[in-house]
Amino acid sequence: MAGNLLKKSSGLMLLCSVSLLMIVMTGCQEAKLKTVIGIANKQCPLDMGEVGNITSIIYDGDNVVYTLNMNEEITNIKILKDNPESMKSSIKMMFQNPAADVKEMLKLMAKCNSGLHMIFVGNKSGEQAVCELTAEELKEVINTNADPAQSGQTKLEAQLKMANLQFPMQASEEVVVEKIEIIGESVVYICSVDEELCPISQIEENAAEVKEGI
Repeated sequence: MAGNLLKKSSGLMLLCSVSLLMIVMTGCQEAKLKTVIGIANKQCPLDMGEVGNITSIIYDGDNVVYTLNMNEEITNIKILKDNPESMKSSIKMMFQNPAADVKEMLKLMAKCNSGLHMIFVGNKSGEQAVCELTAEELKEVINTNADPAQSGQTKLEAQLKMANLQFPMQASEEVVVEKIEIIGESVVYICSVDEELCPISQIEENAAEVKEGI
């Protein structure tokens, strides 16, 4: 009986030791994630060009949260809000075959069982659209072994799908961008032109200047 009790005690101690080790390891990973995110947040705002900027990156203990201030002349926040699955699909595609540093970050998030929240805020209206990826969804993205060439094409298609949600868009007083398509090996912008303001013949005559402007 004493022998059985000793065996049970040893088993319990081993279980407790393993559990404690797992807690310590998880704690170390979370501390590392907090440090990495803290360093990234100190670099904010991060410029994304005309699209806007990343205003903050934080880890709240459950999720890494990106807050982005978006140029509403380019991005319609309401459209993002009304198309959450398209937005999520596009973001998941963007994380396939990422750069080495981004991949390491995603792996660290996965080890901490962290999700990802991206909050898009309109720079004028203040309206918000939120995209949430669970920890399981992030792990699924990390474990997707996509062919780099195919992944690049898929990312481009996902980006164009999101971009087309924003159209038609007034590009200038004379030109409205109707949609973007992939035709052969080219990305093609389909535009309509107010010929009272800018005749097509004038565009043709000044093709070199138009190309330079683009």
